[in-house]
Amino acid sequence: MIEPALSLLVDGKVVLEAIVITIEGNIMCYPCLEELIFKIMHMSIEPIYELIQLRILKMYESFITLCLENRNLIFIPLTQDKILILLVNKEYDAENIAQEYLKIISRVVRFKNKRNMSMHYYHNKLNSSEILNAERDPSPLIDKINKLILNNVISAAIVISNSGEILDQYGKIKLNEKVIETLLSLHKSIMKDLEYKIARLITNEHDIILVPLGVKGEILLIAEIVKKLKTKEILERLI
Repeated sequence: MIEPALSLLVDGKVVLEAIVITIEGNIMCYPCLEELIFKIMHMSIEPIYELIQLRILKMYESFITLCLENRNLIFIPLTQDKILILLVNKEYDAENIAQEYLKIISRVVRFKNKRNMSMHYYHNKLNSSEILNAERDPSPLIDKINKLILNNVISAAIVISNSGEILDQYGKIKLNEKVIETLLSLHKSIMKDLEYKIARLITNEHDIILVPLGVKGEILLIAEIVKKLKTKEILERLI
């Protein structure tokens, strides 16, 4: 369904499409032209709502960025049952854009609230020999991940199969089992309809990247970031 109000968020140069998806599966978009939109419509976003319920994602504070081949996506929780998705030109930094939109949304919410009130285990490094099920040799990528660890970009990481088996780990990751399970569900949901290179979840408490490994993303790296590099810079170090 085309929602003209969403046109306020779309400039056609930086932000190409805006979509709101409700927990019931209702979708509003503008201008609803990109083929990618139809793939998003078929993607299960229940794991994002679970991350909201687990208080990993918080309204007006958190976002997820997703790097695709030719576009970037930003997921911003609006309410407990609505998520804003922005399709962004990959030439622009998705994190900066997300932060700017969060500021705008926060201002709108603060204004609305005021108005309403007035009215009423450990390894030293990741071991590629432990990662057995990938269809291609993951060793070069694991070596690059280890360099990020040595350079204090990554503080903790786990490598997990799509069946939920932890294949390797570095340091003590702060995320509990339920959050890891939900992030794995999010990864599988994305990979079902979209191939992505890296996803990033940024909140006041967490800065997490998801990196699909293997030919079809049958293995997932979940890592906690400590050094504030842009996602594009992290991706460049992994390619």
